[in-house]
Amino acid sequence: MKKFNLQKKMKKFNLQKKMMKKFNLQKKKKKKFNLQKKKKKFNPQKKKKKKKKKKMMMMMMMMMMKKKFDLQKKKIKKINLQKVPMLYVMFIMTYYIRTLYNIIEGYFRKKDELITETRWFSRARLSDIDMFMHINNASYFRVAEFARWTWTYESILGKILSEQKVYPLMTLATARYRRPIRLWQKYEIHLRLIEIDDKAMYIHQTFYSGKSKQFAASIVFKYSFVQKSDNKTINPRQISAKYVPDESLLPKAQPGTADYEALQTLYKLESFLLGKTGSQQTRTTDLTNTDKSKDAKKE
Repeated sequence: MKKFNLQKKMKKFNLQKKMMKKFNLQKKKKKKFNLQKKKKKFNPQKKKKKKKKKKMMMMMMMMMMKKKFDLQKKKIKKINLQKVPMLYVMFIMTYYIRTLYNIIEGYFRKKDELITETRWFSRARLSDIDMFMHINNASYFRVAEFARWTWTYESILGKILSEQKVYPLMTLATARYRRPIRLWQKYEIHLRLIEIDDKAMYIHQTFYSGKSKQFAASIVFKYSFVQKSDNKTINPRQISAKYVPDESLLPKAQPGTADYEALQTLYKLESFLLGKTGSQQTRTTDLTNTDKSKDAKKE
């Protein structure tokens, strides 16, 4: 049996105690060192330096951003100069493209005679419709203009305009809307020359929609011929008579017909819009007629 040595055991125990004390002392030193770190004196110069550094960094970032933005601008300018944006062509340039197309279409169907009646076919497009998904009221006038461009260059009128150095100027237009023309719906315009007198030319255009050709709208236009040189109005009947073998071929509304009555109402409307006495005279005549009828009833 081994003998129990008390001295050896005591020595070991004392050594362990010493080791623990050393370890605790090291811990305390670390804590003190950390506290000293925390309790450092406030240095304002260092803070200023940090602020300066931050400002410099911000300035550098701003400069970099500006350079990038300038480069992007230059790229955009190059693109605009080289290529025309598709949206601009689709929505703004459509009017000019369509007018050119209709003029060319009229040239291909050219006839050396005055055409009094013609038809024009089309479909309601995105550029013609409004928020309610049908042709806008203003678009009816624009589409009617496209139809007139084909008619002018299909007829002898195109020749008159180019040779006499004259352009047509719209002075009056009245419209009646009946049915809407929906998006992508087919429609046709019936154009009819009512009259060419000494002052103006009168055109009637009617819109028919769908396969059943339902009446959609009707517009009457008054055009006067203006010289390009001095912007003065000229006699359209006198000029157009030179290009026609007989003056009787030029249309004229006869009294008692529907065309004649329509033109008379158009003249009255024009005088009313201009604020002339014609409208007042018609009112006074109506009042006198009503007074006479009342007197007759009393008797």
